[in-house]
Amino acid sequence: DTTIGQRSGETIFARRKVARMLIAVVIIFAVCFAPSMVMNFMKRVLGSFDMITDRTGLFAAFGVAHWLIYFNSAINPVIYGFLSEKFRNGFQASLGCPQNNKKKQPLIREVTVTRPTISRVITTKTTSTAEVASRLEAVRQYPFFTETVV
Repeated sequence: DTTIGQRSGETIFARRKVARMLIAVVIIFAVCFAPSMVMNFMKRVLGSFDMITDRTGLFAAFGVAHWLIYFNSAINPVIYGFLSEKFRNGFQASLGCPQNNKKKQPLIREVTVTRPTISRVITTKTTSTAEVASRLEAVRQYPFFTETVV
């Protein structure tokens, strides 16, 4: 049985992974956009480049800053690929790559068998494979049982 504590622990772990990816994307964005923003501020507001006679180096610097902005767009899918397993699997599926699931999810995670009696309803849950098989067999033998497979 998975408890509420385990589920909330998994949720916290998943949120931390998403937060880590978001932080990485924001830092890369800042690093890629900062040179262009600083140079444009220096040019437009401060007029720092008005006195420069040799413009070749200045044009090269602006070109590199401009290409860094494009680089930011190109690097984002790579960041997502390294930091998000869901993105990686979806991307591989979109390319038609065979899925290699290293950790296989069980087909049946939980079976709830409800047996009506005169005075109450008895409900039991299990995650054990052997118990799941025996309870499903009991459901087949006694059709008045109801089953819920989650």
